[in-house]
Amino acid sequence: MKIIYSFLFFYAFTTVAQITYPKDYFRSPLDIPMQLSGNFGEFRPNHFHAGFDFKTMQKEGLNIYAVADGYVSRIKISTVGNGKTIYINHPNGFTSVYAHLQRSLGKIEEYIKKAHYKEQAYEIELFPSPTDLIVKKGDVMALSGNTGGSEGPHLHFEFRDTQTEKVINPYFFGFDSFMKDTKKPQISSLVVYPINENSVVNQSKRPVNLNLSLMADGSYLSQKVLAKGKIGFGIQSYDVFDFSYDKYGLFKVQTYLNGSPSFGYQLDTFSFDETKYINAFIDFYKYKKTKQRIQKLFMQNPYPLSIIRSDLSNGIIEVASNFTNLYRIEVSDFYGNTTAISIPIQYAVDEAKITEEVVKTPYLLKAKTDSNFEKDNGSVFFPAGTFYDDFYLDFDVKDNVMTVHNDLVAVNNSFQVTIIDSSAVNDEKTFIASLKENKLSYNSTKRKENTFTTYTKKLGKFILVKDTIAPKISIAKPIEGKWLSNQKTIQLTISDALSGIKSYNGFLNGKWILFEYENKTNTITHYFDDGIVAEGKNDLKVVVTDNVGNSSIFETQFFRSQKNKSEHLKTKNNCIALLFFFMGLYTYAQTARIKGIILNENKEPVENANISCENKSTTSNANGFYELTIPANQKVILVFSHISLMKITTSLQLKPNEDFEFNVVMSDKAEQMGEVIIVNNRKRVQGITNLEPEVIRRIPGANAGVENILKTLPGVYSNNELSTQYAVRGGNYDENLVYVNDIEVYRPFLIRSGQQEGLSFTNTDLVQNIDFSAGGFQAKYGDKLSSVLDITYRRPTKFGATADANFLGASASVDAVSKNQKWSAISGARYRNNSLLVKSQETETNFRPSFIDFQTNITYNASTKWQWSFLEYFSKQIRL
Repeated sequence: MKIIYSFLFFYAFTTVAQITYPKDYFRSPLDIPMQLSGNFGEFRPNHFHAGFDFKTMQKEGLNIYAVADGYVSRIKISTVGNGKTIYINHPNGFTSVYAHLQRSLGKIEEYIKKAHYKEQAYEIELFPSPTDLIVKKGDVMALSGNTGGSEGPHLHFEFRDTQTEKVINPYFFGFDSFMKDTKKPQISSLVVYPINENSVVNQSKRPVNLNLSLMADGSYLSQKVLAKGKIGFGIQSYDVFDFSYDKYGLFKVQTYLNGSPSFGYQLDTFSFDETKYINAFIDFYKYKKTKQRIQKLFMQNPYPLSIIRSDLSNGIIEVASNFTNLYRIEVSDFYGNTTAISIPIQYAVDEAKITEEVVKTPYLLKAKTDSNFEKDNGSVFFPAGTFYDDFYLDFDVKDNVMTVHNDLVAVNNSFQVTIIDSSAVNDEKTFIASLKENKLSYNSTKRKENTFTTYTKKLGKFILVKDTIAPKISIAKPIEGKWLSNQKTIQLTISDALSGIKSYNGFLNGKWILFEYENKTNTITHYFDDGIVAEGKNDLKVVVTDNVGNSSIFETQFFRSQKNKSEHLKTKNNCIALLFFFMGLYTYAQTARIKGIILNENKEPVENANISCENKSTTSNANGFYELTIPANQKVILVFSHISLMKITTSLQLKPNEDFEFNVVMSDKAEQMGEVIIVNNRKRVQGITNLEPEVIRRIPGANAGVENILKTLPGVYSNNELSTQYAVRGGNYDENLVYVNDIEVYRPFLIRSGQQEGLSFTNTDLVQNIDFSAGGFQAKYGDKLSSVLDITYRRPTKFGATADANFLGASASVDAVSKNQKWSAISGARYRNNSLLVKSQETETNFRPSFIDFQTNITYNASTKWQWSFLEYFSKQIRL
C-alpha cells in the first residue's frame, strides 16, 4: 500500500507541473496596487487557504472588476464562510471567484434581489444560465466588503478549473508580476520526531526542538541528531515579501537524504475534498497546545493529499547501526527565493532519559477499523477512518456528562454520539450540547422517542440540554410612531443564549421583506431601497426562531414618506403657512405688533440682533429691521441683544391690534476676560492606548510589568499567569511588535513556550511613555501584526536614583547626565523570586522562579540633528 500511495502522490505532482496557464489573459480584480494579506495554500484552521487575500486599505466599498470576459455561473450569499460570493466562468476553461463582497452592482444585484424575495431567504445559492449575467473584462460588478467569516475588510480571490473545481495558485496566471519578492523564506523552528516505541532522539522519546546556526551563505546548520529507530522531521516556516511585515505561506518544500529527494510538496493546485488533510499534515497536537503550526515532513499513516510527493518511505528515516547521514530541507517561495537547513544524523545507542507521554485507558481506538464504546446511557460510534492514528481514547459517562476524549486529536470524519434519557420522550426542546469551559454549544440532534443522536467532528464533553427560552430581539432606538423618511435602513439586534438562531423573517404590512444578517454583530438590516415600504403608516413584524423551535416576535409601527425632498418640503411649508393663518385668525384680536430698526453707535444697521419677549423671539435682517408680535393689554419685557453689543431691556404695554415703532441704538460692548489656558492631552493617533508608567508599577501580579495591564485590555489574553507572553485578537505570541526608543526588540520574551519565563523585558522604573495598539496602528509599524507596544525610556536631565523592595524581589535605577548635557544614561537592575507564590500551590513543580536582569540606555547628543543611543540588556535565571 505504501508503494501505491507514493506513486499516486508523485504522479499527481508531475502531472500538475506540466500544465501551462495563460499569463496575460486576466487583469487585476482591483484598481489599487496589489498587496496580499494571505497567499495561496496558507495553513488555516481545518483547511488550506484556497486563494489570495487582497488588502483593500482597511475599508469597504472598493470597486471589484471582472478579470476577464465571461458569465456569472454561481452566486452564494451566506452568513459564514465566504459571505457574499460571485463566480465567473471564462471561455478558456477557468473560473474566477470573488468573496466577502459588500454587495453586487447593476444587473447582478437586481438578479440577486429578485431571488431573495422569490425564495424569501437571505442565505441563497444561485446558478444563472450562461446568458443571464454576461460580463466583460473590466466591468465593475461589485464592491469590496467584510461579509461572512472575514475578520477585516479585504477581497478573497480564487482561480478554479471550471470542470474539476480544483483551486489553482493565482501566481500561475501572471499575478506574480503584480508584487515584488526578493526576500528568502524564514525558518522559525525545527523539530525531530521519534516515530515508534523503539525510536530515541537525543535521549528522548518525545519530539525534540533542534538548535539552528546561521551560516555565512544564509543557510542553517542544525545541531547533530543522535538517534536510533524511525524518525521524522517538522518545521515551522513562513515567507516574507518586500515592503511588508506580513507572514505568508510557503510555495515549495523539499527534503533530501544524502542528496536524494525524500519528501516534499508544492502548492500548485488541490481540491476542496482533500484540504481537510491539513490536520494530518501539521503537528495537530502541538497546534492545539501552542497555536504553532509545525508542518510534518513525513507520513506515519499515509493520506491522499495531492500536493505531496514522497519516496517509498514517506519521509520516514530509519536510523540503524553505522548510520551517518546528512538530511537537508529546502523551503522556497514562488519567486525562487530559497532557504536551506542541513541536519547531520548519527546512530546512537543511548537510552531515553525522557520517556513517552502516553496515557493508557481501557479504550484503545484503532483508526482503520470501526469502534463503538458504551457506558450507562451514552455511547459513541467511530467509523473506520474517523482518525488518522491509533490512540487511547478517554471515554467516560459521569453525572450525565459524556466525555469523548479532548480536542488535541485531529478528526478526519464525523462520528456518532448517542444519549438515552427516559424522561425526555419525543422532547423537541432537548438536544445534545457540547460542553467546553462551562459554555454550551448546539449540535443538530435527531430524536426517536427517548434516544438522542448527533453527528459531529468535535471531540470533548457532551450533555443533554433543554432550551425553553425564546430568542431576544431589540432595537437601539425605538421607532414606534416615528417618521423615518430620512433613514435608509432599519436595524435590529437578535440573539439566542443556548441553541442558537435558526431563522429570522421580517414582514412589512404583511409582506415578507429582506433582512441581511451580520453574524459578527448579531444584527439584521433591512434597506428601504427594496421598495416595499408604504407611504405613511407602516406595520413591521419580525419573527426569530431558535434551533429547537422557540420563537420571539417583535412588532412596531412607523411612518415614512416616499416623496422627493422638494415635494416634501413644499408640503411642509404649506402646512406651516396654513397653521399660521389659522393661528393668526385666532390671535388677531389679542395681540399687538412692534417693529423698528436697530442701529449701532455709528448709526449703522445691526444684522442678526436678537429680539425676545416672553417665549417669542425674532432677529433683525441685513438692514437692521425687525418685527415681532407680542401679547396685548399686558405689560411685557422686551430684550434686545447682540453678541458684540450691549444688551437693552425695556418694558411696554400695547393695545390690541396696535402697531408700535421702536427704534433702538445699541452701544459697543467690551469686556476684559481673564487668562485662559487651553491644555490638550488628547492622543491624536487613532488606535493607540497610552499607559501610565506609575499605574503599571502599582499593578500586582506574578510577573510585575507592563504585560500585567496589557492583559486587562480588550482583545488581549494570556493562558498562563506566570508568563509575560500575551496574544491579541486570535494572533499568536510571535505577532506582537515591541519597540524601545524606536529600536525593534526581536523576540523579547526569554522562553517562547510560556513556561519558566523570567522578568518582563520592560523595566518600568526606566520608562517615560508607553503606547499600545491592538489594531488600526500606523503604517510605519507594518501590517499583519496583532499589536504594537511602543516604549520610550526617559532621557535624564539631572542625577537621580530610585529603589524598591518587597517579598517577591527588589529593583533599583540610576539616572546620570554629563555637565555639558551631551551624555546621559539611565540604568536599572531587578531581582525577582516567585518562590512564595509557586510553593504555596498544592501541585509540586520543577519551576525555578528566580531571575535577575540589568538594563542600561546611553544617549549622546552630537548636535541638534544627530543623536546616538545604545541599549543593553542582560538577564539570567538563577539556579537555586
